Amino acid sequence: MNSKAIINIIQSSKNFKEIEEKIFVYAMKKAREICKKVLELMDDRLMEERDKEELEVHEKRSRCLDTLIGPIEFERRYYKKAEGGYTHLLDDFLGIPTNARVSPAIKAKALKGVKDLTYRKTADMIEQMLDIPISHNAIHDWVQEIGKKIRQEKEQETEHFYATGEIPEKKQQAIKAEHLFLEADGVFINIQGEEEKSSTELKIALSYLGWEERRKFSGEYEVKSKKVFGGVVDSDELWRQSSVGLLKNYELEENEVTILSGDAASWIDKAHYYLPYLTCRVLDDYHLQLKITKCLGRSSFTPKLKKALIDHDKEKVIEILDKAESYRKKDKDKKKVDQLRKYILDNWEKIKDFRDRGYCLPDDTRGMGVVESNIDKILANRFKKLGISWSVAGAENLASIIIADRNGELDEMITKEVDWEINQEKLTAETEGYITVKETAAKKDNQYFYNTIMPVFEGPAAGKCWVKSLKSIASQAVGVL
Repeated sequence: MNSKAIINIIQSSKNFKEIEEKIFVYAMKKAREICKKVLELMDDRLMEERDKEELEVHEKRSRCLDTLIGPIEFERRYYKKAEGGYTHLLDDFLGIPTNARVSPAIKAKALKGVKDLTYRKTADMIEQMLDIPISHNAIHDWVQEIGKKIRQEKEQETEHFYATGEIPEKKQQAIKAEHLFLEADGVFINIQGEEEKSSTELKIALSYLGWEERRKFSGEYEVKSKKVFGGVVDSDELWRQSSVGLLKNYELEENEVTILSGDAASWIDKAHYYLPYLTCRVLDDYHLQLKITKCLGRSSFTPKLKKALIDHDKEKVIEILDKAESYRKKDKDKKKVDQLRKYILDNWEKIKDFRDRGYCLPDDTRGMGVVESNIDKILANRFKKLGISWSVAGAENLASIIIADRNGELDEMITKEVDWEINQEKLTAETEGYITVKETAAKKDNQYFYNTIMPVFEGPAAGKCWVKSLKSIASQAVGVL
């Protein structure tokens, strides 16, 4: 940026707020100018390196793209193909469909916003932050499109694993797991119906490798290496997808200790069919304590019962509950005690603290029970507490977006949208007439372009969104503008 222009802004401003605002506007304007020049320079190079027999320049066309730095207007060439049809080489290279109005970075901002806000409020937030008008309907459509693709990809990956037995490819940051902790829970949400409201259950499973202090000497702990699985799926599909996700994200040891915690719901017990390395199933203490409090309240039986449960003294538990029932006058109160007794005895083997079962566990192993707060933060606050009714597809797709974001995978999924929407074969040398770097680089005097831009044509980086391409070339490209 021009330092003289910055000095003029400072001298002409009344206060620091005005300085900030003017410098921001100036910086964004200069950034747009640079991006425009870089994009048009890329288009020039694509024109030079095309197969001229396969692609004939038809005309230049302008395009305006809303970005984080404001609207960028630029021109790029439109080509006629020898075999018929037309294309924009620059659009294909940047990985942005020709009819797209906003950049992938703005789409990412919007998709991250909807995990906490309604579509309308997310649109308002984007407009206030970036001064770019985006309709809530557009954001809704992005959620449906990308959420559906995320779901389909997971379903296909799961089907492939269970059909072939092939272990999914590990993520680069897969972590060795000697002790794996799992928790599961669900929340019912309202589903739109023609006559009366119905509901469906959002299910999630959390996995983590233990605990660590949130801040040194704070005495507050958080789970580490957490992953989230689930959505609007039945119990079998939840555990099928979870098993694939666990294999991708963790290096699982043959003799590892895996603990699963959850309430007494039968769908949680189904994990045994899909997680063969599951060591122990425990009853979530939160739900157990909630049932005790609802039934016995603040009576003298409550602390006695809790003590007997900690001691895992079955006879004592039965004795206390028998006495508690005999003290009840009303039939409905006696029935509550009977239901509590049945709940405890039916889940007796799950109640004993897993840390007292003789497993080889780390010394700093803490009690489980993070799923309740997590299901609120991850799903319930957005799906249930805003008083909204959902279509099944709408809930499925938004849940997929939120879970991908929680796992740090959403940006990757948005980038992968290039692969979903643009056939990657069209970006190869053979089908689009590109001349490979190896054949042409030695012939060119200006090497900065090849050293920075051209690698994006090949290998794992092929087809990446233009924001990342620009990021890699901006520092050198600016010098030749």
